[in-house]
Amino acid sequence: MNNNLLLIVLYVLGVAQIAEANGFTQAKYPVGKPGLILTYSSEVKELPGSVVREFELIAGTVEEKNGVSYQWIQLIATKENNKDFSVWLLSSEYPSESINTAQEKILHYMLAYDNAGVVEYVHQIHGTPLLPATGSWEYLLPGDVNGNNPFNTREKKVKYLGHEYTLIKTEQYGVPFPPVATSVINLNPEVMIGVPHNT
Repeated sequence: MNNNLLLIVLYVLGVAQIAEANGFTQAKYPVGKPGLILTYSSEVKELPGSVVREFELIAGTVEEKNGVSYQWIQLIATKENNKDFSVWLLSSEYPSESINTAQEKILHYMLAYDNAGVVEYVHQIHGTPLLPATGSWEYLLPGDVNGNNPFNTREKKVKYLGHEYTLIKTEQYGVPFPPVATSVINLNPEVMIGVPHNT
């Protein structure tokens, strides 16, 4: 092996080791290294009570389904009025802002408000996760202007629910357990005219 080829091989191996060390190997971690927590906060001094003040974005466990790697994503948000809510998604990639694209990659979608139980929303006919289809989906998860995966880019600024948030902390903890839905709501979006809803 000549010197130039040896250097190329060593370079490629080095890049692979760095990617592995940071948990960015796509085949193993579809979203990010399990247990990685990104904490974002608003820098606005006074917010309306219903607006999120701070949230955590957490990369969870990886699951194999039909030869495809999926990973849990959890978002824990606290509003200015101290009420909180959580969102869980099991997805083969960081979800797209396009609901049609995201729908093809997501296996589970769950919500919990304050201390209430975890509710999973399922399409009554197809058995697939029923994502918010009233225009709110593109705001449900944080992202930068380019729609990049925050776990990979560690973006300092992201948009969430129409507001800007700043990264204040990055931590690596033990991998959280997947959520267990305390109830499953089957809905047919073609005939929905009132509560319960999935947003």
